[in-house]
Amino acid sequence: MNVNIKRLSPDAQIPQYAHASDACFDLVAVEDVIIEPGKTALVKTGLAFEIPEGYEMQIRPRSGITLKTPLRVQLGT
Repeated sequence: MNVNIKRLSPDAQIPQYAHASDACFDLVAVEDVIIEPGKTALVKTGLAFEIPEGYEMQIRPRSGITLKTPLRVQLGT
């Protein structure tokens, strides 16, 4: 399946696999954000995605970060 991706920022990075065996792409932020304990923040990717009708894209936390830190990502669709 092809998904069209539009860069909204010149610093945006197109998602890619870190390893050939990975199940998902890595998504990179275009800004450094400090999230204080107990707070939430919207972190921009600088990308827009055209998802085919009947499908969805999800943003999930990286297992290594979730395992090693208290940082949590709200599941985003």
